[in-house]
Amino acid sequence: MLLLIATASNQAQRWSYVEKKRVTIVQAHLIYQHNGCMRGVDRMDQNVATYSIIIRSKKWCWPFFSYCADVAMQNAWLLCRMTEGIKTSPTDQL
Repeated sequence: MLLLIATASNQAQRWSYVEKKRVTIVQAHLIYQHNGCMRGVDRMDQNVATYSIIIRSKKWCWPFFSYCADVAMQNAWLLCRMTEGIKTSPTDQL
């Protein structure tokens, strides 16, 4: 049996079709921690999907290489945004 400890941060709002209103439920602490740490990962996935390398190939290693290149470009763009030079000449990821 799974014991859930209810705290103020482990509460979630869900729609109840039976009651026809929003109800408060207890959220597992692991789910709460996962959702709290996923913001940066979701944003990286969104940026990588927007400007990804699109070359079709039959080689099995190509998807791994292209994903690593996409993530490296995303990280370089984020580092560029943190520098002082970006304030004088703003650039987008494209």
